[in-house]
Amino acid sequence: MTPNPGSASTSLSGNLPGRERATGNDNVAGAGPDRKQRKGLPPAYSLRSPAKRSIMPAMLQHIEKGVRGCRPPVTDPRRIRQAFSMPSEGAMYRFIMVLLLFFFLTPMSLLAESEDEGENIDDLWNEYTIMPGDFDHPDAPRFEQFKVPLKFTGKPAPVNLDSHPDAKNWQTMLRAANEKGPNFADHITVATWGCGMACTGIAFIDARDGRVYFADNLTTNVTVNVHNDVMDNTLIFHRDSNLLIAAGCPNEECTTRRGVNYFIWTGTGLKEIFRVPRGWYPE
Repeated sequence: MTPNPGSASTSLSGNLPGRERATGNDNVAGAGPDRKQRKGLPPAYSLRSPAKRSIMPAMLQHIEKGVRGCRPPVTDPRRIRQAFSMPSEGAMYRFIMVLLLFFFLTPMSLLAESEDEGENIDDLWNEYTIMPGDFDHPDAPRFEQFKVPLKFTGKPAPVNLDSHPDAKNWQTMLRAANEKGPNFADHITVATWGCGMACTGIAFIDARDGRVYFADNLTTNVTVNVHNDVMDNTLIFHRDSNLLIAAGCPNEECTTRRGVNYFIWTGTGLKEIFRVPRGWYPE
């Protein structure tokens, strides 16, 4: 195919080897009427060509026409599936059923596994485990043996942080417990907090004057190798009794004091009166 005389068309790029840049004049060297264009390449336009100068307005008109002619959003489900290659209704139904079965059967299988583990949970306990039966010792003290009358009424006094050297270290926990009021020996508030893995810190607050007491024989209690039925009862006390029961290792003394320990409130601290011992692993 050869360009007509006077046309502005030539090869795609004027920089191609062996070609002259088109100038809009076919009488330049290598741009005669018998010149052949490279097959498959569209004609190019020179910056000086009138056709080149007129192409930009035409493109803008084309873009504007396309914007004005935008189609509204497609709402037909069939066309949407075709556009996004969505599966058929039957395939979607099967997919949903598989998801439902998965979410239904998975919890059932996990529950069955947990039940199987529960059947063998007693195999985890040994001779060093603090068991529920340790609280049933015939000689163990009873709360009713140390009952006290309930005389304190009203709002607890603010915590006196200057009453004990360690009080300021635990002031947040002490104040939070004191707001709830007394829960032991009529006017005493037992404050507890976590002090590490399976460890509980313990302090006592007098609701009458806000004084803080730390019992030397029970500042912490460690509950390791304790039966599940005992875990919620490792520290037991009542407001109408002076008796307090601690199951575990008082002050982390597992080798000498581990077991179910019984204390009574003396007014400024605790006195141990009985213990159901549970040994500890030999070193």
